[in-house]
Amino acid sequence: MATFQEHIEGLTGLSIGTSPTTTELSGFLVDGLREVVNRIIFLNPREIPKFTKTTNAVDSVVKTGQVLTVMREHDSTSILRKCTQIDSNDRYNATDSDSLHYRSKYNPGFYELNGLLICVPEAAGSGDNDIVVTQVYYDTGLINSDEYNVGAIDYFPDDYEYLVATYAAIKSLQNALSAKTLPSFTLPTAPVSPALVSTTISESSITSPEFIVPIMGSLDYADANTWINTEEDSEMLEARIKEIDMKISDHQARLQESVAQFNKENAIFQKNIQIAMGNAQFEIEDDNQKISKFAGEVQNYGSQVHKEVQRYQSELQQVAADYGWMEKRMMKIQQDYDTAFQLMVPPRQQQQGEQ
Repeated sequence: MATFQEHIEGLTGLSIGTSPTTTELSGFLVDGLREVVNRIIFLNPREIPKFTKTTNAVDSVVKTGQVLTVMREHDSTSILRKCTQIDSNDRYNATDSDSLHYRSKYNPGFYELNGLLICVPEAAGSGDNDIVVTQVYYDTGLINSDEYNVGAIDYFPDDYEYLVATYAAIKSLQNALSAKTLPSFTLPTAPVSPALVSTTISESSITSPEFIVPIMGSLDYADANTWINTEEDSEMLEARIKEIDMKISDHQARLQESVAQFNKENAIFQKNIQIAMGNAQFEIEDDNQKISKFAGEVQNYGSQVHKEVQRYQSELQQVAADYGWMEKRMMKIQQDYDTAFQLMVPPRQQQQGEQ
């Protein structure tokens, strides 16, 4: 005979141990037992005797479920008197022979108080006057960690045990579904862009060529005009013209010197510029190497990202497939479970429900 765990694993395709744990499975079995018993006796009260347990006690009996009968022995284990229920407020009056609520061993009563069933007269501590209670019993021993590996329930018909396992299977699938998580998505470490050397040409050590325009003395054309037009002195005029020509010639000479000096300084400047640009070119080549290496790292990063995306999508599809399968399986088991109870409804009740 298959154990509950084997039955549930066969129904669900799950491996009991993590989601759900064996402790959770035991809890599902206990909940399932109560669910099955209560639904069956609600749908068909005639089935109650199938789920009952009879307990004898010399004082009181713990109430476990719906009470079927309460009896009291009458000085013999073979003589049982039916106890009718009384209000717990009348429990003292029931022991007073002068009270209208008095109960004798010929017409005993019982009341419920603090979860206990107590008879009146009291069940004697000695002798054959026990209280005998028959009530619905729930095998709470299934909550023990090892009970999921058994295949039988105390005081429970074998024909209905599969329903308890079916209930636990539904809850196990719900537990497994709730434990499903999306796969993690871990991006690789992004490459860090290199620190490039500044390629700005430094002119701090380079002196730019400067063309210095020579200053020419004042050319007094007004004085020459006076000697020509006013004084009409040709000698003085000739002297002034020579003076002007000399100033112009001197200026031209100094201008040529300035040009020569500029050309010299410009040649030095161009040479220094070439040197600076050459240095800059070396820096650029170093940067190019860095950029080339960075480009390779970026390409490798993109490849890793693509690989991680593919892995994530694959695992996500697997999670979705598992989730979908478990969900459909749970719905199918739930449908079978509910159908089983529908078939238990007596024909007369079915007809009344259809009307």
